[in-house]
Amino acid sequence: MKINELKNIIKEVLVEENIFVPRNIENRKEKIKQNILKKLDQKIIEGNIEIDCKYIPKNYIAKVEIINGDVSLKNCNSLLFLKNLKEVNGEFNCGYSDLSSLEGCPKNINGDFWCSWNKKRFKQSEVKKYCNVKGYTYL
Repeated sequence: MKINELKNIIKEVLVEENIFVPRNIENRKEKIKQNILKKLDQKIIEGNIEIDCKYIPKNYIAKVEIINGDVSLKNCNSLLFLKNLKEVNGEFNCGYSDLSSLEGCPKNINGDFWCSWNKKRFKQSEVKKYCNVKGYTYL
């Protein structure tokens, strides 16, 4: 079989079967948002959690106070939605976001704290102002 024939077969399958056509993207996004908000409305979260902040509504405040696991945030420009969060028993990663303040950061982090590569380069003194980190702080 020639390469061109193989390319045509692959093209036909992909086009005819619509394998890569996105379906119900808005519904999927809404479901992701609702799952994140449902989890954040618990007082205690058991296990690791990843939060894409683009799904957090403006002025939303999470009810969660304790997370027994690692926290990974992305696309965040504020941590204020976590202002009730008292303790993370694991790592807290808010690096590679768009943060200019650590206000809203958990009060206690019983693991490492990652806040490098943000809009602002934070100093150790700024981290200590908002939270007590038991592990290493990556600035």
